[in-house]
Amino acid sequence: MLELDFGGWFECRLATDPDPFDEPRGVSGTTFACPGEPDLDRVIRFGPRGAGRRPGPEVGVRVTGASREGRAVEHPLTGAAVRLVGAPRFEGRNGLLGTPGTEVIDPFELAVEGAGVRLGRRDRLDAQDGSPLEAAPDAPARRAGGGIERGVAVSAEIARATGIEDFLEHRLARAEAIERALAAARSAGDRVGAAGFERRRAALGAVARMRVSYAFAVGEWGGAGWLEGDLPGPAVDLDAPWPLRFWMGAWDGDALCGFVSGRLGLAERVR
Repeated sequence: MLELDFGGWFECRLATDPDPFDEPRGVSGTTFACPGEPDLDRVIRFGPRGAGRRPGPEVGVRVTGASREGRAVEHPLTGAAVRLVGAPRFEGRNGLLGTPGTEVIDPFELAVEGAGVRLGRRDRLDAQDGSPLEAAPDAPARRAGGGIERGVAVSAEIARATGIEDFLEHRLARAEAIERALAAARSAGDRVGAAGFERRRAALGAVARMRVSYAFAVGEWGGAGWLEGDLPGPAVDLDAPWPLRFWMGAWDGDALCGFVSGRLGLAERVR
């Protein structure tokens, strides 16, 4: 089996409790749309196609390494972009479908694109291939988050993955960057931009040292994967399920971003 490690920052412009899950601007929660920005749409973006708040982390998830049978290997997909396709969202709906940390990501279609190759697969939630609202009550549990994880070990792993060695220092650096951006907007006569930076400054908090873990087999309920282009070595088995494990955390409520780190297993067969 070929295993691809991946990681990077993702964007998700979503409202938070006690706002309704579909609140478009943010009223009473900890997140909001700044003046001049598009509405909060809850879409999870692994690539820089959203509002892209600056200052903030560079959004983009990529393959960071490859291994086969537990041994690191050189592979052309190292460095390839990892995407979630089809406007996926965290489906909790203020507790109707899941509590914070146990939400289902739906729809779920993962794609890897690089070196002239595109491969991916959509995961059916259950045999009926419906939405979380239509699925059997126990169906979403297979793909649900495992709950919010905190603690010293979690903080250390998040620090290693994100490169944030000191979370307080990181917050202070962001505050200084926002002040500079605010001053520049005022100097340019950009009242809309200045209003956004003022609101960000007032609400600024530290990156959250917590995460949510997911583990399931993509394609467990059927549906073949797809592959465009050629890969060296054994052929990717597009019918066998692909085991996937990842965590999402380090929530940056100011930039509306988080970090994702995981491993995708690709079943192989002899050509």
